[in-house]
Amino acid sequence: MRRGCKRCNTEDHLPLENSPCCGLASTGPSWCSTAWKAYVTPSKKGLDNVISEVVQLDGVLKAYSSSGYTFTAIQGGDDRGSAIIVTGNPATGSPVRPRRAFEITIIGPHKKKHLWTVHGQLTLAALQEEINRHFPDAVSADYTLTWETSNDIVDDFEGTVSQWGEQNKITVELKLKLLSKGFSDFTRADGLEYLGFSRSYEINEAAETEFTAEELADDAAVNGQTSTFGSLLQHFAEDLCLRRSALGCPETKPSEQTRREIISPVFVLAVLLMTGMRLVAEARVQGSLGNGPLDYAVIWEAFKVLISECKKERLEDGEGQALAQTAAAREEYVRKRVKGIKRKRSEIDKDLPVPSTTILSTGTTYIFYRYHPAAGEAQPRRLVKSKEYTLDLIGPTSPETIKPQLKVLVCAIVASLRFEKENIEAALASKKLKLMD
Repeated sequence: MRRGCKRCNTEDHLPLENSPCCGLASTGPSWCSTAWKAYVTPSKKGLDNVISEVVQLDGVLKAYSSSGYTFTAIQGGDDRGSAIIVTGNPATGSPVRPRRAFEITIIGPHKKKHLWTVHGQLTLAALQEEINRHFPDAVSADYTLTWETSNDIVDDFEGTVSQWGEQNKITVELKLKLLSKGFSDFTRADGLEYLGFSRSYEINEAAETEFTAEELADDAAVNGQTSTFGSLLQHFAEDLCLRRSALGCPETKPSEQTRREIISPVFVLAVLLMTGMRLVAEARVQGSLGNGPLDYAVIWEAFKVLISECKKERLEDGEGQALAQTAAAREEYVRKRVKGIKRKRSEIDKDLPVPSTTILSTGTTYIFYRYHPAAGEAQPRRLVKSKEYTLDLIGPTSPETIKPQLKVLVCAIVASLRFEKENIEAALASKKLKLMD
């Protein structure tokens, strides 16, 4: 007859001495200690020492069998094992302690509740993994996790758990608060801080060499098109004038949606001039502190090489939103394409050592913002902005009036797109930027 455990089918796992396993050995392999759980109950004859919890018999049976106890199986066993009557003398010392059980209720946004039960050791890593699994926004967003009136327990996890007591079953409630908010809720100071600057950082207008214009001749062929740059320029100038006639003056319209109808032809033309790039409206971004849609994003190789935000008020009032979008887009790219996990904001520049360009527009006025990441102590991060670019759409206009203004603006956008693309290619070639497979 083969000896061993019929539960785990392991030859080395022999039945315990003086245990109910031995009573089953005559009919075949028995269950080893690691395969047994049992209800340990008192004998009706009375004992000096009684154990009533559900325990793992591995170690417990050994401790008692070596100290004068005997074990008798009674009928009515199930998958956890049979009920056990313990007889004999009390063991010397304490038996092996049952594993602690934690019943943790996590209360998240909108009062969503999730009950998580843990047997044995509770770790911060396991708790964070459970939060990410059941509260998906926590994968990207920073959050606080509090117990009763405590501060964020992540800061002192072991200390907090020790306050929960030593009982075998611990029941607690934890409150999960996501710190990420909508981009429109960011002030200028908030946006600066999100990018890593002081809240009072001064954004200076850059030198002319920072924001250059692409040199494009009217007869230049357009990639993938049968048209020339000049013919496309004429077409989009006419389109803008028609939109202005149908929609009215962008500066007097309270709706950002109306302004986007004036802005979109500008970006469509710029993207047509760049191979491999595409324009996406309402692309949603999830960052550690900010989230929401981008009015427009120009994407190349999954990287948002340019972000545009449409504002119906003064452009300066939209700076906080635009800067937060820049920070969140950089975080998201690192999380999805570079590291595969959420990174600390202080580490984003190291993982993504390329600039980011964002444009604010009212439909008639455009300002470029460019974030340069830190490159060691000798080159701290910096943020600059361009001069204003304008399209004269306030009053009735004509394609002949708009076309030269549109050309200057589009050539500036194309130059920024090329600048971003070349920086990404250089970072990849030098291995400063390493993408996941």
